[in-house]
Amino acid sequence: MTLVSSLSWTDKDLGLYLHIPFCRIRCAYCDFATDLEKSGERQLFLDTLKEEIKRLPKSSQPLQSVYFGGGTPSLLEPEEISDILRMVSQNYKVSQYSEISMEANPEGLNESRLQGYLDSGINRISLGIQSLNPQELKMLARGHLLEENIRALEALNKKNVNYNLDLMLGIPKQNETSFLESLTLALSYKPSHVSAYLLSVEEDAPWFKLVQEGKIQVADENLMAELYIQMQSHLKNAGYGQYEVSAFSLPGKECLHNLRYWKHQNWIGAGPSAASWLSPLRWQNPKSLVDWIRCQKFPDTGPEYTTLSQSDSVLEKIMLQFRLLEGITIQDYTNLNNAHPELELGSRMHRLLQLGLIETTQTHYRIPVSSVLLSNRVFQEYLP
Repeated sequence: MTLVSSLSWTDKDLGLYLHIPFCRIRCAYCDFATDLEKSGERQLFLDTLKEEIKRLPKSSQPLQSVYFGGGTPSLLEPEEISDILRMVSQNYKVSQYSEISMEANPEGLNESRLQGYLDSGINRISLGIQSLNPQELKMLARGHLLEENIRALEALNKKNVNYNLDLMLGIPKQNETSFLESLTLALSYKPSHVSAYLLSVEEDAPWFKLVQEGKIQVADENLMAELYIQMQSHLKNAGYGQYEVSAFSLPGKECLHNLRYWKHQNWIGAGPSAASWLSPLRWQNPKSLVDWIRCQKFPDTGPEYTTLSQSDSVLEKIMLQFRLLEGITIQDYTNLNNAHPELELGSRMHRLLQLGLIETTQTHYRIPVSSVLLSNRVFQEYLP
């Protein structure tokens, strides 16, 4: 931790990510750093998190964003969220313009609890509904029912909260009809933001072996592509602009914290598995709660730091910016090409233009909306 602490009081603007690892149940498709909460763990976690916040790099600039991710941050009581944010404000400048987001599951998110989070300083909620179809929720083994989803949506609308809905494409047995019914119902509540993810079952997820053995069948690529195209059309017609591969928002309601990632801007993280990027340094905390607590207790055994080379940083920056629908300015790309001839950026762009995977506007190179599903081919071109 000594190296990172020595970077304190830089002039870089930062975002802060806080990972809350606890979940009430483990979703079968999830491979995130989560733990079923055990007796006595919460207070130890909270105390350790606050100690880590004290040691993180500081900045003379106000935090642009604070993001509570997980896990299930909404398992914490509003008073506990307030206590964490109090520690944040003692160590960083937090302005009235800072976006302070919290991921939440619908169960238990009633008007009273929601008001508690708002009073604590939260000004944006990301609600993990995944689906509004009862059979699909059951298939996902989500810890909430359709009625709880609806109750949470009604509470958010009543409090006039800026909020995001997470939806999932490719759920086993999902079809075009069930997905569009879910999407139509979700849009009837007029969320300010919609995030849509293609179901991917990674190796650490409980479902992985069952999928490999064919006992659970996720939707095939053709169906997921069709669902994605239908979703793009419906969201556009409803007034939502697509600004990133998986993100749609009403005007001015983009997620500022996630934009930091795609624009290759600096952020720091606290909690199990939390990553940080303070150019040119990158580091990540241990994934397990036990290992993370040990790491914080004995800072000299802390995470390893990677110094990204200038060339790798350029390639990563371009790759991430192509996740944004606006892409990268032609001028910026030209400047990077001139500064780094060894990367042959001109040749890479020529290949992508020839394949029709990139288009040009008067000012930008970007992935056409019609080719977003092929974006992995673009990203591969810029892998460091």
